Amino acid sequence: MKPKVIGVAIASCILVLAGAAILSLAWSHQTGNDIEFSPAIRMATAPSLGAAASFSVLAALSMSAAGPGTTVSGDLGLSPGLEISRTGPWTVGGTQYFGPLSLAATAQADALSAFNNMAVLPSSGVWGGAVSLGPGVWTEASDTTFTGTLTLSGASGDIWVFQIGRDMTFTGSVIMAGNAQPCNVFWQIGRDVTIALNSTFVGTLIASRDVTLVSGATVNGRIISLNSSLTTDGNTISGCAAPAPTPTPTGPTPTPTATATPSACDEAVLSLSTQVVSPGQELKFFGCIPAFGGQAVDVYLVLMSPTGVVFSAISPDGIAPGIHPYARGIINPATCKCRDLLTHVVCANVQTGVWTVVMAVLPAGAAPKEGNAIAIATTTVVVKG
Repeated sequence: MKPKVIGVAIASCILVLAGAAILSLAWSHQTGNDIEFSPAIRMATAPSLGAAASFSVLAALSMSAAGPGTTVSGDLGLSPGLEISRTGPWTVGGTQYFGPLSLAATAQADALSAFNNMAVLPSSGVWGGAVSLGPGVWTEASDTTFTGTLTLSGASGDIWVFQIGRDMTFTGSVIMAGNAQPCNVFWQIGRDVTIALNSTFVGTLIASRDVTLVSGATVNGRIISLNSSLTTDGNTISGCAAPAPTPTPTGPTPTPTATATPSACDEAVLSLSTQVVSPGQELKFFGCIPAFGGQAVDVYLVLMSPTGVVFSAISPDGIAPGIHPYARGIINPATCKCRDLLTHVVCANVQTGVWTVVMAVLPAGAAPKEGNAIAIATTTVVVKG
């Protein structure tokens, strides 16, 4: 059945939120302001680092430290490079490994696996230079330059994955808010990385090529170059604590079975044309809705302001924002449906800050007050004045 409403242009003063989660919603039969959000199961998942988890720094060809030298709290590794390719003064709190027959080689293989696993995670949306992000998978396809303070706010188990397709230059700082943990932040970089002068960086960074830390930059996490070199200059890198070792199995090792990589049509996807908008700017919403056993469902968009006020898109039959917290469209997805959901021009007097949008479904024709709405994806957007 063709959707009745997905693809409406809306002109009312409403906006969205961004994140990457599968939630359940408790719907109210009163106004949109009565919606409650239950704890989320985030779409972003942490990659397994394997042997790379104990390393604060890991590179392939060479590793240099200029100025007063570089301090790392965990292990240091270079493979296939040898010890002679590590130059300059280093203070290492863990063990140092060199060469293609060392633990560094195993760590490199595990880091590559983590890199590849992050690369295929479904995106929650485009990063777009947003300065405040909830957990999720945030993507930039081309070269990325960030200047300022990036605030990551969430719970202790929330995960952030940044997928950067080419080079990245980071100038500024990363701040963890709420109970968010530095060890739950991951960066997958397609080419080179520069962490600029006196910057404060957070997370496990795995780059395909060179990584350069400029003088005074500090890292709360790990720095890994898969195929090239690490250059430092008076830096401090405090790697995350290694997980407890897994006991060596005593029986025969089972043969692993291949696991299919999820695609956009295997799970819900909600993304925006940009993650940072200003009044008067057009914002487009795109979504993929998986098949629900071929049954007909109603698709909803629920919008929440930075202060928690819930709005809605206008449905085709003229329901106003705030009366019913959804934009309704009946769809019968025998297969995954991917398309534009809404187009919105940000209003002049819109509240600035981080907005949230939730894509949810109900059985076709079911009333929202029945409490059986399932939020299948979320995302956020920053509104600047």
